[in-house]
Amino acid sequence: MRKVDLDNRSQERRKKKIKINLIMVIVLLVSLALMAYPVGEDFAVHYLTQKNLQQLNENQRTMDKEKSKEQQRNMDQRDIDKKEITYNFADVTPISMMDIVEAINKKMPVAGTIKIPSVNINLPIIEGVSNSSMVTGGGTLKPSQVMGKGNYALASHNMKNSKLLFGPLEKISIGTKIYLSDGKDTYEYVVTKKEVINPSQTDVIKDKDGESLVTLITCTNNGKKRIVVVGKLVK
Repeated sequence: MRKVDLDNRSQERRKKKIKINLIMVIVLLVSLALMAYPVGEDFAVHYLTQKNLQQLNENQRTMDKEKSKEQQRNMDQRDIDKKEITYNFADVTPISMMDIVEAINKKMPVAGTIKIPSVNINLPIIEGVSNSSMVTGGGTLKPSQVMGKGNYALASHNMKNSKLLFGPLEKISIGTKIYLSDGKDTYEYVVTKKEVINPSQTDVIKDKDGESLVTLITCTNNGKKRIVVVGKLVK
């Protein structure tokens, strides 16, 4: 009888030890996943921006060979469903891994590039402000915007890694140069204003009479406010 009791106790100890080891393994795996997620997210976003910059360069080379704006326009819009383009910034939610996966598997409507050398921004400009477009580059906030005319408004995410997307706008200063390009012409702007506003202050993207502007918008770190950078066209 004592032997049976000892065997039962031994089995219980083994089971308990197995459970403890299993819990430790699960905790370790979860910890590794949490540590790896930001790295994977950063890599994926960087990949998306480079992929779409390359797409724009390839489109430009093709246009140079064909010497046809109409053919270029048709090529840019190939396989792109216009119905999926949204300009409602209020619909945008924080980035998820699903948004990144969707953007990787999607042909994005690339409209040009934005470069701000002083803060290391070099991103594609994507039509609309869906999560897919804003995880790829700067999304256009209004339809039919034309560089060098009106108030050219763009928005993008501010991620945990402040070097990605529009995160560097936090460090931008008055007098900084901003360059927009449609693949043919380059437009130079100089930053004249930087402010933090409430999400409801959407009038900042409206056209201003007689002014050619660029307006860049991103979230603050806590997501409750918006950082707005305004630049004036100089050439």
